[in-house]
Amino acid sequence: MSERIYEGRAAVNSSRLISALNLALSSEDTLPGIPGELFDFSAVIETDKTILSSKEFDFEFDIPFDDDIVPNEAEIKIYNLSKQTINNFKKDNALTITAGYGADTGIVLNGKISAVKTKHSGVDKITSVYVLDNADYKDIDIVEQTFTAGTTASYILRTLLEKLNLNIAVFETRRDHKYDKDESVKGSVTEAIKKYADICGSAVYIHKLQIYCRPIWKGDNIHFTVCADTGMIGSPEQFEEESTNEEYKDSITGYKIQMLFQHRMATAAIVNVSSKDCNGSFRVSEGTHSFDGLSATTEIKCLENITTEIVETSTESFSSEGTSSDTGSSSMREMVIQTAEAEIGVSETGNNNNKYGAELGQNGVAWCGIFVAWCLKKGGFGLPKFNYASATAYAYAAQKSGWGTYHAQGSGYTPKRGDIFVKGYTGSNFNSNGHVGFVKQNSSGSTFATVEGNSSNKVNSRVLNVNSYTFVTPPYTPDNG
Repeated sequence: MSERIYEGRAAVNSSRLISALNLALSSEDTLPGIPGELFDFSAVIETDKTILSSKEFDFEFDIPFDDDIVPNEAEIKIYNLSKQTINNFKKDNALTITAGYGADTGIVLNGKISAVKTKHSGVDKITSVYVLDNADYKDIDIVEQTFTAGTTASYILRTLLEKLNLNIAVFETRRDHKYDKDESVKGSVTEAIKKYADICGSAVYIHKLQIYCRPIWKGDNIHFTVCADTGMIGSPEQFEEESTNEEYKDSITGYKIQMLFQHRMATAAIVNVSSKDCNGSFRVSEGTHSFDGLSATTEIKCLENITTEIVETSTESFSSEGTSSDTGSSSMREMVIQTAEAEIGVSETGNNNNKYGAELGQNGVAWCGIFVAWCLKKGGFGLPKFNYASATAYAYAAQKSGWGTYHAQGSGYTPKRGDIFVKGYTGSNFNSNGHVGFVKQNSSGSTFATVEGNSSNKVNSRVLNVNSYTFVTPPYTPDNG
């Protein structure tokens, strides 16, 4: 008889298995409305010497994931293995877990074993295997490294990431900070990375042994909707968090969501959520995949909105393009326009359907104004308190309500980076054929470059004539953060 069959559930000591079966048989409740295929769960643990399937072996696990550089440690408990099989789990060996329903499975853990411990509980022998996710480096202490005055937080962050000896797949920051005095870094490199990533408004994480550093709201669309039909459990729970890093005070809102096990959920996944309490597109920041031997679930924490307030500081903040400023107004302006620039090339899916309208609850309509509002929100300014879906409403709000500064068409104003341009506003009423977008860079004459949504059905950049447009300078001040 093979070892796998011998250690399989047909031969496992009855204590834990029979208790679990009795619990399952005594339960009269099932999850209503969940497709039957979501109950055919299986998981496979694999090392270079061992393959264990949940259909034959008795085990459970908790696998956390998040968007910082500190390795997460998963815990796997395996019941009643032979000594020979236990010896196949060695520290520093690679281990993966693949799990899901039926043929729809995926890898949810890929890391290295950090510890193996075995103990007895009653008649059960429990082997706990601890695994660090995607950690191909050792945390080191920086004896001391001093960066001279004038160094930026993004430069320090990049320098620290290079110490991990992993490929940097993406390096993009949302904002920056210049130090007017020498900046000393000492201690754990991973903790230092988290500090400077927070200052730069970026999430840093490891995926498939590569480093990703990008603005906290950016991620990868997994084209999956979390709803009751796909296994959502209960209602999303709203949360609010706040943190301050140098001159930036970030307020974050979002939702905590529990669902039946879903292997697609991972750090930086962009997911759609449909429920009575929340609808829209959200970025996953952290979560846990869990299996207790009977039921498998996934819990995620996803971000809805990030609002940034610029607080007073003696040092400088500036854009990634190197245009420095000592005012919160210019810092906010840069965060918004960089948000817009990062979207260039993103197309609608047809009939005015796009991610910006979906997230703001106004999909399927002309979306140039919605794109401007989305960028203001994501850049930390917040949503305008007027009908932002209307292109000419931006000019009307500036002229009639004092929202920012109004610059009439033909006034001779020279548009600046981060301004809003408006087509079709007469100064007294609206034009149904209006259009709106951002000024990409300071005008150097009679023309200016743009970043605009719903231009050729996508986020586009063009060069336009200054004299044909009205301009608005939004109220980029700390109070609007």
